[in-house]
Amino acid sequence: MSVRHPSRRRSVIALVLLAVVVTAMAVVIRNSGAGQPLVDPTAPPTQGLAGEPTLLVQVRDDGLTNVDNVIMGLDAGSERGSSLYLPQSLVVDLVEGRDETLGLTGFKPIAEAGPLVAAQTGVRVDDAFVLDRLAFAGLVDSVGGITLDIAEPLVIQDRWGTVVDVIPLGERTLDGPQAATYALYLGPSGSEAERQARFQAVWEELLAALPENPDQMRAILASLGALSRSTNTLASLADFLTAAGKGVRAGGWTSENLPTRPGAYGPLPLEWVDPQPTETVVEQQFPSSLLAPDSPPIRVRVYQAGGVKAELDEVRNRLVEAGFSFVWAGPGESRTESRIAVADPGQIRFGEEVAATLDLPASAVEVDQAATPGTPVTLWFVADVAESTTESAAPTATVTSSDR
Repeated sequence: MSVRHPSRRRSVIALVLLAVVVTAMAVVIRNSGAGQPLVDPTAPPTQGLAGEPTLLVQVRDDGLTNVDNVIMGLDAGSERGSSLYLPQSLVVDLVEGRDETLGLTGFKPIAEAGPLVAAQTGVRVDDAFVLDRLAFAGLVDSVGGITLDIAEPLVIQDRWGTVVDVIPLGERTLDGPQAATYALYLGPSGSEAERQARFQAVWEELLAALPENPDQMRAILASLGALSRSTNTLASLADFLTAAGKGVRAGGWTSENLPTRPGAYGPLPLEWVDPQPTETVVEQQFPSSLLAPDSPPIRVRVYQAGGVKAELDEVRNRLVEAGFSFVWAGPGESRTESRIAVADPGQIRFGEEVAATLDLPASAVEVDQAATPGTPVTLWFVADVAESTTESAAPTATVTSSDR
């Protein structure tokens, strides 16, 4: 009888463990990226842009949180464009009773953030471009760094409060790592608005420094490798960023911050879209990229007007399964019964379809344009109404984040 040597057994075990680790890493990379790496040697030559494309740009920190976020829109024929900056603490969805922020979309496939941002803002989002810290630093280094006039010094501390770096005030040329730190860092006493302002300064200086030749831009993007990903092709992304750079240099660029209202403080601060001023801002910034009220899926902004928050998961599931876009708006005015408002009489049928989906009476629907800015339908939902009607309703399928 032969006896297997212990070293051979250890080798087999080691190979099995290695295979498990490699498989697990592949799954993590797939789930966190889920877009194509910007290495595309077979792509056709650049053809130029047409129409008014939009792009969601997100920069992730080392923990995969989408810390910096901006929607960019182009008027390709006039070298003009606009940017709308969004805080990472913006609530964009309701997932299993929890408020999901834009920052947390960094843990999901990159294609998932765009539809959530579009639903919340009413701006069409064609593609997404996500950069990790190193890719963002590499993009800055590819143009030789950026020069900023820093009004307030930035003191960088580690988790124990020890000062590890300082970016002093005055006019400074920042290399890639410094620019990434300046745009991503938030100290213990810092505010999200301050970080957002720093990112805007870095991003627009970077756009202005990008090459004028799309093929040079394409080569830069390809050099970033798998640490940057996009739902767009490499050639089209290069065309977009080149055109944006021209617009910034020509003075044809406008920028705004998304109007928000503060939410309750839990482990992290939250912010919610402020519908009325947001509607005004996006109409000014993206007049040709707005979602039409009757374009499917019909957007339904949903407030919790009473009852238990967990009941809203069932509302979300029903609306999504019925083909609506669920726009989570968080706590609303307290009510004793649910109410549905539509923007004009031509949209009453949308409100009635929402009511039927949720077993609400048609009398809950009313026309009130002032009550539903930015979306064709707004719902103030009182959970007790659902509790009294869903017992006899047919069961509906549950939609999880992985199904969307």
